[in-house]
Amino acid sequence: MFARFLWTLRVALPLGGLFAVAGGLGLAATAGLATLVSLPPRALYRVVRNPSPALIAAGLALAWLVLSFAWSPYDRPDQAIKLALLTPLFLALPFIAHRAPEEVRVRLRPVVIVSAILALIMITFEGLAGAPVTISYKIGVEGYASDRQDLLTLANRMLGRGALFVEILAIPAIILLWRAGTRPLRVAAIAMGVLALVAASTLATDANLVSALMAIALAASAWRWPVRTLQAGLVVVAVVLVTAPFLFGVCLRLVPDTMRESLPFSWAWRVEIWDFVVDLIGEKPIFGHGLDSARAITATQPMRGFDVDLLPLHAHNAALSIWLDTGFAGALLIAATLVLTAREIGRHVPGRVLCMMTAGMVTYWLVSVMLGFGLWQEWHHGALSLALAAAMIAAPGPGVAKDLRT
Repeated sequence: MFARFLWTLRVALPLGGLFAVAGGLGLAATAGLATLVSLPPRALYRVVRNPSPALIAAGLALAWLVLSFAWSPYDRPDQAIKLALLTPLFLALPFIAHRAPEEVRVRLRPVVIVSAILALIMITFEGLAGAPVTISYKIGVEGYASDRQDLLTLANRMLGRGALFVEILAIPAIILLWRAGTRPLRVAAIAMGVLALVAASTLATDANLVSALMAIALAASAWRWPVRTLQAGLVVVAVVLVTAPFLFGVCLRLVPDTMRESLPFSWAWRVEIWDFVVDLIGEKPIFGHGLDSARAITATQPMRGFDVDLLPLHAHNAALSIWLDTGFAGALLIAATLVLTAREIGRHVPGRVLCMMTAGMVTYWLVSVMLGFGLWQEWHHGALSLALAAAMIAAPGPGVAKDLRT
């Protein structure tokens, strides 16, 4: 049954890299189809028959997210449908990968490396050269007629999104090259790491570089304290999630006006968004405003000579998005899922290498959704799913449960 998985990932990982450079669109479909094609029915039956407490909590949280659309002011159910259908597939793909036997992993590891290298080279070239390919596509295929500066801003935004998948896919590729042990491959691993930092810093998206630096820090911590780093990280995120409106409310009121005025425009705008969202959360703190409510709530205010939207599609912070859409009930369910997942990690004791890769990937993704991307956007859910599957492939041993000597 893993023959299908082998051939599916041989297509899905390089295709994911190509879609990432194209702005991330297609990543969700790639991850979802990869799961549908390669999912062993017997493995799915075992999970459904005997679900862990963490999986039960995740199911309840997902059900609440979808249900919250019932009282949302937004009238299109697209996001609720995509969350309900795609999230289980995204969760299943890494599960399949960690069940794969070692002989399948060995044959897929070069695919992980090559896919990451090609995607990283393409996105770094676009970042350093001023996005010539992306701009040419926008003009020639999509018919954009804006001036070059506007096109460059749009291109950097697209490439900044795609960089999320490229950067997190680079993590298992770098680990695989380093663990190969030969000097040329270790030099290649270092070169990939440098290239990843260059890519993160050249796309005019501050969140990418912040995410990359945080990912390095957590991956290093996971090398020293593998299980504890993952567990502590999940618990800290759970606590921040439950207390987010209070934390943001206090912190934002401590920021003096002079400091706000000195911030770069994009960060000052974020502060205004968060301030507005905290007030909205106070209006409906228990059940929230409903899934995708940010798309229906409009408000503007002048800032530095411009009229800015105080809620541009989403809250630009994952914790505040959860509270805004699903209230304390949703935040509590998701926090419970995180804490129970930390407990599961303690029971199964993942290997040191897998902990390191997972910590780096999840940190990059989490910082990205805390600072920039909309939490419910399926393209970066698919990106994380594919990258975690690659980490499972790169991890040594027959499965996730591997002792810490690895």
